[in-house]
Amino acid sequence: NKGDEAIVCAVSERIEKLQSGSGDAFDPYLIAFGPSGFDVRPLPKEQAAREQVILDALAPADTSRMIQPREFVIDALRGLVVFTGFRAIFISGGQWLHALSMAKHIVVCSLFAVGRLFQTRTGVFCVGVGPLKRGVSRWLTRQALGRHSLVITRDDASTALLHRSGLAHAGTAADPALLLPTTAVETPKGRILISVCAWANFENIYAQDPKRIEE
Repeated sequence: NKGDEAIVCAVSERIEKLQSGSGDAFDPYLIAFGPSGFDVRPLPKEQAAREQVILDALAPADTSRMIQPREFVIDALRGLVVFTGFRAIFISGGQWLHALSMAKHIVVCSLFAVGRLFQTRTGVFCVGVGPLKRGVSRWLTRQALGRHSLVITRDDASTALLHRSGLAHAGTAADPALLLPTTAVETPKGRILISVCAWANFENIYAQDPKRIEE
């Protein structure tokens, strides 16, 4: 997802600037939940090397390893180690908190809740939220984040949903990807350049119905 790549690049650049300016030493890692499984890598300080790690970790499905049962168990154990041993974990970008797949929602929220039991600071930054149609979905979200986590969304609707879910401290911020350097695009005279979004209806994101996409 190119949007997620842009968000992670922008956020990691901010983290590096913050660290170099404050004198507070910490080691940032990139954790990717993707087709290749649970991927954890340290982020280099040098920008080009850092962006290469991000591009590789978020590689398309056809270039990633296939997940077998053995790898899935190893990834799950690695996930527990990371969430119980790191100082802080923040998810940035993507639509992580939703109940379209209840199984995935339970896994994500459980990892955050377990991490909090081990004093790992947890939070989300620049995410979309929802739908959370069931009461249990909203309860799981509250257990995952709690009252003291950093909770920043990228749109007012997501923030309002979290407020209704009992997370009154949730706020909204501009997408950091918008602050990345831009490149001018030239188009022939008389033509209009359109950036197409395939998902006209959010409920279709995980169904990936070709007929709906074509419409």
